[in-house]
Amino acid sequence: MIYPSVTAGEAGSDYPGFTNESLQAAVDAVAGGGEVVLSEGVYTMKDALRLRSGVTVRGLGDKTVLKKTPSAGSDTIGYMGIGHFEVKVKNPELFEPGSGVYIYDNHAGGFYSTVATVISVDGNRLLISRALCGDINASVGGRVESVYPIIEGYGIADARISDLTIDGNRFENHNMNGCRGAGVMLIQSDRVIMRRLTVKNFNGDALSFQHGVGCVAEDNLLENNAGSGLHPGGGSVAPALRGNRCINNDGDGIFYCLRVTYSDCENNICSGNKRNGISIGHRDNNLLIKNNIFESNGQAGIFYRPDNAGDTGVSVIFENNTVRDNFGAEYDAQVYFGSAAKDVCFFNNKIVSRGGRPAFKSAAGAVSVWFDGNEVTGETDIAPSSGVFYKRPDVLPSAGCVLAKPEHALHLGRPGRVPF
Repeated sequence: MIYPSVTAGEAGSDYPGFTNESLQAAVDAVAGGGEVVLSEGVYTMKDALRLRSGVTVRGLGDKTVLKKTPSAGSDTIGYMGIGHFEVKVKNPELFEPGSGVYIYDNHAGGFYSTVATVISVDGNRLLISRALCGDINASVGGRVESVYPIIEGYGIADARISDLTIDGNRFENHNMNGCRGAGVMLIQSDRVIMRRLTVKNFNGDALSFQHGVGCVAEDNLLENNAGSGLHPGGGSVAPALRGNRCINNDGDGIFYCLRVTYSDCENNICSGNKRNGISIGHRDNNLLIKNNIFESNGQAGIFYRPDNAGDTGVSVIFENNTVRDNFGAEYDAQVYFGSAAKDVCFFNNKIVSRGGRPAFKSAAGAVSVWFDGNEVTGETDIAPSSGVFYKRPDVLPSAGCVLAKPEHALHLGRPGRVPF
């Protein structure tokens, strides 16, 4: 089958113009299967470019720049309920049809906030393209800000984006939480490949992918963003993070959020981030983390977030990683367990701690942590009686994308149509 290919951007393109509207028209024209090739230039993004299933979008690397416009914001008026397609604001003149918006209050954060497009402005009322994901109340800080992902995939499959530079213009934009916004944001999307992207200066995370199966982030440069570099979460299954450079971000280099399973994390460099090199949390299980470098980050190189025993990072293999010169901050270690770790293996890693600080430290002992073949400079501050073994287990934990099966995605509601 021959898929259509169209061009966008420069004069003479199929879809000329350096705007998100031109890009969107090109993507929509080949929805279902096709390619959009972007010319050199700076594209003004007043709303997200929304990907379509089966579509490839590619540019010319640092010559093709998608840049976020400055944001504006307004307090809301009154009380709007979940599921409504409207919001009332004090300053409607700040918004126009076609602009992207982010809607939240002090109670509606995370997935309860909403990202949508303004359809029309009627007095103080903004009609929006998506239903509110949570109640919005002016009495608890209701706000509408013209911020949004620069590229978004919502409920799509088998798309690709590559060779683009995404500039979030962070100092002229309001912050977004990583559950609803990022330089590239995927929600309920499967097998989307993000390759050779530069995502910089976004006032939030660089790449975030939630509730999806088999997404790939490969050979990307994610730097100087206000959030984390990579943020897989929301129960995602089999995400692959390979060859990325997460550098000088204000959050973590890699932030595994809620219930990510059967993931590969290979050949990444996480350096100079203000928080941790990599952070692992609630039910982030069956992870294969190998051949990475976690260095010179502000807190730990590897950080297990505090949780109940058995709920943080079960069945995780760390192999051939280099962890060095992280500053430790309040954790005071290169590798820190905020809770007891279960079925965690460290094989052939190089871990270097300076100034007499521990290489490994646990706030709550361990359930079963296995060490073999590591080169460690610094103490291991975990009581041996609490489940530390200096050998390989007889049976390795189940970890990595290759072991993911359709039944592992039942919680995402699509076991039948997702091939592994």
